[in-house]
Amino acid sequence: MGTKYGLFRFADGIDKLLMFLGALGSIGEGLAAPMTMYMLSGAIDAFGTADQSIANEVVDKYGLRLLYVAFGVGFSCFLEGLCWTRTAERQTSRIRMEYLKSVLRQEVGYFDNQDASSTTFQVVSNISAGAHTIQDVIADKIPNSVAQSSALIFGVIVAFLLSWRIALASLPFALGFIIPGVGFGKLMMDMGIKSKDAYGVAGSIIEQAISNIRTVYSYVGKQKTVDKFSRALEESMNLGIKQGLMKGLMIGSMGMIFATWAFQSWVGGLLVTEKGESGGHVFIAGISIVLGGLSCMTALPNVPFIVDASAAAKRIFEMIDRVPEIDSEMTKGKFMQMFYDPVKGDILLDGHRIKRLQLKWLRSQFGLVNQEPVLFATSIKKNILFGKEDAPLELVIKAAKAANAHDFIVGQRGVQLSGGQKQRIAIARALLRDPRILLLDEATSALDAQSESVVQEAIDQASQGRTTLLIAHRLSSIRNVDKIMVFKSGRVVESGSHDELMQMNHGEGGIYSQMVRLQNSAIHNGYSPDERSPNTITYAPNSPASPFTHALSMSLISSIQNSPASSFSLHRYESDVKSDYCSSPTPSRWRLLEVNIPEWKRAMLGCIGAVGFGAVQPVSAYCMGALVSAYFEDKSSKVKLETRFYSFIFLSIGIITFFSNILQHYNFAIMGERLTKRIREKLLQNILSFEIGWFDKDENTSAAVCARLSTEANTVRSLVGDRMSLLVQVSANAFLSFALGLIVAWPVASVLIAIQPFIIASFYFQTVLKKQMSTNAQEAQNEGSQLASEAVVNHRTITAFSCQNRIVDLFEETLRGPQNESIRQSWISGVGLFSSQFLTVAAVALTFWFGGMLMSKGLLSSKQLFLAFFILMSTGKTIADAGTMTSDLSKGSSAVRSVFAILDRKTKIQPDNLEGQMIFQGLSLKIEAGMTMALVGESGSGKSTVIGLTERFYDPLKGFILIDDYDIKSYNLRVLRSQIALVSQEPALFAGTIHENIVYGRDDATDAEIREAAILAHAHEFISSMKDGYKTHCGERGVQLSGGQKQRIAIARAILKNPSILLLDEATNALDSMSENLVQEALDNMMVGRTCVIVAHRLSTIQMADCIAVVKNGKIVEHGSHSELLALGDHGSYYSLVKLQHYYAG
Repeated sequence: MGTKYGLFRFADGIDKLLMFLGALGSIGEGLAAPMTMYMLSGAIDAFGTADQSIANEVVDKYGLRLLYVAFGVGFSCFLEGLCWTRTAERQTSRIRMEYLKSVLRQEVGYFDNQDASSTTFQVVSNISAGAHTIQDVIADKIPNSVAQSSALIFGVIVAFLLSWRIALASLPFALGFIIPGVGFGKLMMDMGIKSKDAYGVAGSIIEQAISNIRTVYSYVGKQKTVDKFSRALEESMNLGIKQGLMKGLMIGSMGMIFATWAFQSWVGGLLVTEKGESGGHVFIAGISIVLGGLSCMTALPNVPFIVDASAAAKRIFEMIDRVPEIDSEMTKGKFMQMFYDPVKGDILLDGHRIKRLQLKWLRSQFGLVNQEPVLFATSIKKNILFGKEDAPLELVIKAAKAANAHDFIVGQRGVQLSGGQKQRIAIARALLRDPRILLLDEATSALDAQSESVVQEAIDQASQGRTTLLIAHRLSSIRNVDKIMVFKSGRVVESGSHDELMQMNHGEGGIYSQMVRLQNSAIHNGYSPDERSPNTITYAPNSPASPFTHALSMSLISSIQNSPASSFSLHRYESDVKSDYCSSPTPSRWRLLEVNIPEWKRAMLGCIGAVGFGAVQPVSAYCMGALVSAYFEDKSSKVKLETRFYSFIFLSIGIITFFSNILQHYNFAIMGERLTKRIREKLLQNILSFEIGWFDKDENTSAAVCARLSTEANTVRSLVGDRMSLLVQVSANAFLSFALGLIVAWPVASVLIAIQPFIIASFYFQTVLKKQMSTNAQEAQNEGSQLASEAVVNHRTITAFSCQNRIVDLFEETLRGPQNESIRQSWISGVGLFSSQFLTVAAVALTFWFGGMLMSKGLLSSKQLFLAFFILMSTGKTIADAGTMTSDLSKGSSAVRSVFAILDRKTKIQPDNLEGQMIFQGLSLKIEAGMTMALVGESGSGKSTVIGLTERFYDPLKGFILIDDYDIKSYNLRVLRSQIALVSQEPALFAGTIHENIVYGRDDATDAEIREAAILAHAHEFISSMKDGYKTHCGERGVQLSGGQKQRIAIARAILKNPSILLLDEATNALDSMSENLVQEALDNMMVGRTCVIVAHRLSTIQMADCIAVVKNGKIVEHGSHSELLALGDHGSYYSLVKLQHYYAG
């Protein structure tokens, strides 16, 4: 494993020593059972032969030997836990560091050849989940495999040393319970994977519905979504039930162990009576073979984890070993910023080929500002210092002033940054290194007009005295540059100044001129701000028949309260979620069972199976104790008779084990899976009745709701199915064990029962600590994983500023916490393993010493001692295993509380708390029937809130909204929304065919109606040109279609609805010029004869509206037609908006 791609490749000398000592400790742990059994073979012979005449010296001898074994095993386990946990963290920290270094070394082209989100996911996955898998395998799975392999090998050796005949005869039987257990276990895992995949289909239905909740509500698609979800759950439920059956068969196949005991009982009687072998040796040899088989079964589940870790290591090491084509570590680099190298040709800087320049020095001469300003999750100062790490504060302030950033940095406290502010910080970072060459890659294209003007001023100031290269789509930002170069198909087709390019071809211009005119048309469109000519169109009031007369009146008073803290930190989010669920009392478990009441017969059958299997262990233990005693009977005939009798008893127990497990797990699976399906359906049914404000909360995103329906419903299922099953089983086991033990030998049973809490606690904490340590180790790496994610996303910026070492140093700092935690955990792991194994063997020593002392006094027989010992010895571990589910029970309680909190919640269209929403300051607006009203204004002024209030996604706290002089609260919500169609900026399409998306909300539409709607939406032509036409699958969220195509399908869906009121929320804002023209034409067709409300940023799209209202700070500050508002001149808000857009469009 220390090879090129082996798990231990990054182990140093100390790690190799730790692994060597840890391996010795693992072997020592594996020796626990064989050594204990070997000592017991002599003790059983001595105690069984002497009975009540046993001498105290003999008792002391075997008691001390077992105690020595306990100390030896305990020390070995301590060494194992300490060494493996420590070396696992050391090696994985080294792997994480080398991996991140290699990622940061890679050339930009490597990331361009990958899908951006996929690359980020791979890096974060490898550095967190992948490295954690390796750490978990080194710390736990490998030492466990070594220990179990040691137990198997030495167990078989001990068996052959004690009685080679019974050992040889029993070996084939061991395969009899190993092979079925592994086989059924594999089938169960496959069923689980299929069930998870099947639920993925149902989960995608929820995710799409919640992501597009406004569309679902607008088209009254609740019941359709619930029905589709319910059908998708059927397959998942059936696979879950089959998984339960496989689980029953897997555990039931362990009945072969009792068949093995039946065979060993019969053969053992023959060996004792006819071959003269001792009863203790024969009995312990049989136990050793069974325990060896169980050790093999315990080791096998580790194999998939080790394989996964090896695969993760291979992926990580391949990246570590990858030599970048352009290496910043190399003196002779391979590319202007040298993110890429040209395949042919050269790039010269001051006459020198840049390939011959030292790469770090070359990049230090550049300052780069991208379209998306890249800032890291740290202070503004530290973000600027990425430009030059050792710069003093004076230079930082100077750079900030040069970038027009100093005033807002000093003047604001504790607020999130706007796009313009982030861009100016990015410019300050670039200027801090005083670059000779400034590269601006669409530095203002993502900003609104107001922010663009401020940033453009900063860029103009920063460009003075520097060689500057600009890339731009907004041609207004490059009008004053010295030289413009026009690219087409990878070639420069035109070059010159702005005026030269506009006057090409005798004044007709060329490609550049066409691009300028196309952008200008968006604002000009036949007018200039100074013409102020009337340009309004009045639509006829006639409209399709409907219960409304198409008059929309709104009167809103200051109502929706704003909160100063509208952004949520992680701490705030967690406390909010916690308070939501903790404020309501935990529902009674009986209420949960009431939901499951239709399956009460299945529950009864499952409980019968659980009780049956719970009784198997104490009954079989009683028979084992009696069998040992039978070997020491005086008469051979009696030995044969009793061993044959117990042989049949063990065979019967094996059959009972098989059928009771099937009965238990199959019926509880049916009960649990049906409960899960029922709860998920009820949850979705209720969630889809909630007001939109509920979905706007951070804790109720589509991902959060999907996770809740998936994990919490599963947790409840586990609580009712698996946990209830185990609880009934363990309760029956413990009650019967304690009762039988006290009946057969109450003095010994009392001592064993008294020490059970210590054994239970040791095994409980060992199991819980292992889980907790694994969780803690992963959580401790979260900060580093976040940093790695940012490093990949911002790889260009990191490369441009040559700050890889700074990122690596920051990452190294994040590893210090996990390293300190690892040292603490390694000691805890060692102590935990020591206590569990030491107490187990020490309890055996105490039992035989105390029992022997009672036997020497004539107060106890050897048979009573053997019976009590076997009945109670394994009870503690059984209870401890069940006890480890307490964490699951607490999770289950939390899940139950969360589930019923949603089921009990009543929709409140008027929320009590609308944090972060806009304040309307006495907004009053009236829209007549058949009228087109446009709403314009700055972002956040409240335009889209009007749309939400009209659809009744929200209710005003004060004021009212009237349709046909009736408050919209008086209308049936479904009827109201059936008369309103909404077309948003982001068209909401679902995973299905184009036909299914168009008919969404109106399943009874004919093919002719669908085609007519598509024609009106300018969608029929492109749909028909596709191979499958209207049956073409759109893909997840319509990913197979372009933005314009998706928007036209959304418009066709709205047309098919035949609404009385049409709401257009920036319906063309995200489209390119060509798509915008087609979509705008489709919208114009649809708007005829309908009451329309339009929200728009592109003012060219609303100049034909009957009335335009300018919204500012929650008020209507101006309203009138396009020409009327332009006539207000320089003092008018609308005029200012038009002039600003006109200026920046060139």
